[in-house]
Amino acid sequence: MSYTEFNKIFGNGERVKDLPTDDLQVIREQISPSLADFFSQEGACRYDHGFLFTVNPMDYRDIVELIAGDDSKGWAIARTCFGDLYLVMDDKVYLYQSSFNKFLEVAKDVESFFSVFLVHTDFADKFLFRDIYPEAHERLGDAGYNECYGFVPAIPLGGPESVNNLQMVTIKAYLSIIIQAQQ
Repeated sequence: MSYTEFNKIFGNGERVKDLPTDDLQVIREQISPSLADFFSQEGACRYDHGFLFTVNPMDYRDIVELIAGDDSKGWAIARTCFGDLYLVMDDKVYLYQSSFNKFLEVAKDVESFFSVFLVHTDFADKFLFRDIYPEAHERLGDAGYNECYGFVPAIPLGGPESVNNLQMVTIKAYLSIIIQAQQ
């Protein structure tokens, strides 16, 4: 798989976590051998000053099951600093937009996700809050691997879509609350 276009837009990743060998084997068997190779070389990384993270899919199994059901064959592979998750299911890539509690197909496969979808910045500006990221980052600092900028109160729970309502939150707790409140 080629990450040339992705690397042109997002630059080289900053490794934030190595993936255990057992997790890489699950990724190789359940998701994609080329994605396992990528994670083996790169680990989980932050890109574009923390706007985008690749994640260890095993770290998000419980969240994916909340989104897609206990028997889901879906796997989280990336996320934004605003808590939006990218999942691979049945070879396609989906976006769980936490701010709006929406689930959308965004790419036909993992390769086109990295080489086509993510490199179109208009989508990120309009739908993933990339346009407000600089202000949020300046106000809140870097989000860690287990953190995100969360709207408080969350937009799906009636909160306003405003930079003033962003707080640094633990990503999995934030997503759990949004998902469970909407079920």
